[in-house]
Amino acid sequence: MTKVELLEQIIRDFNKDALIQFYKLSSDKFRPVSKDFSDNLPKDDKRFENIEQIGRIEHEKKAQSIAFFISSVSGEISERDSKKKQYDIGKKILRDNYLDAGIFVFYGKNNFRLSLIARRDSNPQPSDRQSEIGVL
Repeated sequence: MTKVELLEQIIRDFNKDALIQFYKLSSDKFRPVSKDFSDNLPKDDKRFENIEQIGRIEHEKKAQSIAFFISSVSGEISERDSKKKQYDIGKKILRDNYLDAGIFVFYGKNNFRLSLIARRDSNPQPSDRQSEIGVL
């Protein structure tokens, strides 16, 4: 099965293990990680059931990393307010955990959304931790 076929299968019928396999096929630097981040979910929005980090890629030379997350969602995930909430959840996780970037997969019954959210340093000085969050 090709990477494209595997991704199409994941989109049709989400499977965490298949997604991890897809990431492994896509990068030999991908390392599986299992860490619950559900405390970062909004308490007032029950659509988001959980969020978990499933992997990470470290870039040794630039001291940067990208984390990979999945989140089970009930209801429609492509509505405008749901997209905004997904972005806010990703932004909070990156900011609160000093992560450079994250690929977030939000999935549910007949729903699949993949988002890349990255920190963009407002000042490239390495000692300056102030940064702005943006979607690429």
